[in-house]
Amino acid sequence: MEEMIYCRACGREIHRTARSCPACGAPVASSGRYKDKTAATLLAFFCGGFGIHRFYLGQWWGIFYILFSFCFGLSFFVAFIEFIVFLCTSQESWDNKYNEGQGNPGTGSNGIIWAVVGIAVVFVMVAVLGILAAIALPAYQSHTKRALVSEGLTAASGAKASVAEYIASTGKFPPSLDAAGYVPSDLPRAVKSIDLDQQNQAIVINYNELLNNKSIAIAARLNKGTLTFTCYRMEMNISFVPSSCRN
Repeated sequence: MEEMIYCRACGREIHRTARSCPACGAPVASSGRYKDKTAATLLAFFCGGFGIHRFYLGQWWGIFYILFSFCFGLSFFVAFIEFIVFLCTSQESWDNKYNEGQGNPGTGSNGIIWAVVGIAVVFVMVAVLGILAAIALPAYQSHTKRALVSEGLTAASGAKASVAEYIASTGKFPPSLDAAGYVPSDLPRAVKSIDLDQQNQAIVINYNELLNNKSIAIAARLNKGTLTFTCYRMEMNISFVPSSCRN
């Protein structure tokens, strides 16, 4: 058996008979807690991205794995490398480093149980996060598209004003937006164009691929001298339009 072991505080090699580490002064007395190699290896493979294997080994800095798990999966890559290292480490070297040179396979069952519980907890967490993401993502996308539709309706307010002025002065629906005196401004990112449908007497907002190239119409109606504008969603998804356009 090797005569050198590792200090659990600083990782320096020291003689197994030493009572304290010459480098950091940490005591070398046995803690009585056996760290099973198989358990740590399983934890590194299944839960390593969250540092569970480091917590199992009594190393508080496993918390950094949790922090870096959100940084391009860096901690998962590191944990996979450690999984290979653990797998290739001999039992004697493992005991020297993590069990203060004292192998105790008889108590390894607790470590295996710890590993199974840790893996189960991580899988439950992943499942819960997956369910939450499946619920939240469509809701977020729907909210985003409703905002894009609203931007288009707001952008068409200038065209509505020009059409209203033309009708007020002539009593007729204009043949084009240019004839109505509408000067187009910068369009929102989801709007492809704002046109006039003279046949149906409506302003048409044409959206681009962000809204699947769908359109919304704002029809102008003159009834007994009163001009009203009514929004029609046409083929636009009903969940993306305001309630006033859902007729």
